[in-house]
Amino acid sequence: MANQLTGAYDAAVHIAVRQISGVLGTLHQNGANEDAPLQLLHSAITRVGDPRRPLPDVGGFGDWVVEYQTAHSRGVRNAVRAELIEMAPPGAAKALTDAFAGLDQIVVAEDPPDGVRGTVKLQLGTVDISVPSGSSSEVTVHANVRGHYYPDPNTAQMPTPIHGDVQAAFDVRTVLSSWGTRLLVTPTAQDNKIQFTPAAGSGLSAIDVSRIAAQVRKVIREGFTLLPVDLPSGFPFREFKGVGAGDAQAIALGIQLSGAGVPAGGLQGVAQSAVGPSGFAVVVSKEFVTSVFDPALEPLRHFSRDFEVSVPGPNPTYHFSVTSVEPLKFNDGSIDLIIHGKATHWFYPDFTNIVIRQRFTLVMLFDTLFVVAPDDELTVSGFPGAGAPSPPSSPSATRRSRPRRTRSTRSSSRRGLESIRRCTPSTRPRRRPSGRALPRSRAPASRVVSPSRPTA
Repeated sequence: MANQLTGAYDAAVHIAVRQISGVLGTLHQNGANEDAPLQLLHSAITRVGDPRRPLPDVGGFGDWVVEYQTAHSRGVRNAVRAELIEMAPPGAAKALTDAFAGLDQIVVAEDPPDGVRGTVKLQLGTVDISVPSGSSSEVTVHANVRGHYYPDPNTAQMPTPIHGDVQAAFDVRTVLSSWGTRLLVTPTAQDNKIQFTPAAGSGLSAIDVSRIAAQVRKVIREGFTLLPVDLPSGFPFREFKGVGAGDAQAIALGIQLSGAGVPAGGLQGVAQSAVGPSGFAVVVSKEFVTSVFDPALEPLRHFSRDFEVSVPGPNPTYHFSVTSVEPLKFNDGSIDLIIHGKATHWFYPDFTNIVIRQRFTLVMLFDTLFVVAPDDELTVSGFPGAGAPSPPSSPSATRRSRPRRTRSTRSSSRRGLESIRRCTPSTRPRRRPSGRALPRSRAPASRVVSPSRPTA
């Protein structure tokens, strides 16, 4: 059943957007250190206004010349032609001359004589991100920029100063390929989602802002190549969703702990963030927790024992059995295990409404789930003298702050039985007609082993 924190997934990881922006800020700070392995740029030099012309078909020979020139870093035009022809034997030199002559016949479209075209030097501020609430395919990047434009000869000048905030949306999706799962990030095709907002006091007019925004869109869409990211095998996250707004915004990532397949539209039901303005949280659905505990609770539903009660005179033997185990009750920060049982005797009063309540919490450390069940969170009711939690009787009973891999409820059953032993029936015990005392028996304590490592 879907819920507002995990959707249809077994669990979800919620990461505050401000936490991600903090990481990006650190990477931006690393940009001042050239040796930093992970960094974001502080500055960049790029071209603007260059038309996107289709590359001419130069054939196999032309492709080889381009690769040769790139490999040998030849920046002078025709230097490769002279070098190859000079070094080649006479027959090969003639063939190379004819081949280069063929390349000379290729017509390359000239750049338009006017318009915006030139070089811009940019200074980049800290990068932040946001996710539209409810979106599972779009991320918006925010950055403050300051730039200086150098126009090419015979081209138009750009408005100055180029100083303001750039906001650009990117489409994010995963695709399956022969190499595995890939993450693709592409700039949005919608112009209204790539905007330039001038800095206060810049003096730019609305027309100037529009001209700068148009060039920003061209640079983002044509000036950068965003390569696909190959995700590692077994990568657990397949989709995300933005939840919340403002400083409390977070990104939810669904994850299947049971090994089941990814549910269709698994995050559609997620509408609430589990974190505040910073940090992250791992949220596990109650359905998954219940499915993990059910096998361990099944033997408890059939539990029964005979035990002896100490009273003046012969000690009667009661029969205790579990009548029902309620579904786990999920509270704010804890879970209640509630067991109903009865203790009966053929002659003495019966106790048919015994309730044992154990409150516990779950603590996850790496890939291990710990069950913490303090003794002072155990109550037993339904017979005289029961109802309030018993105080710890030994130092070990107070040392429950450390998580334990498993938690036995031996003490809970034992305390319930001891409470029954302490109660004295209103009628004095009688002997059986045979004159023999009731048989003695020792009731071994019950044990419920809580799961320690859910299947991941």
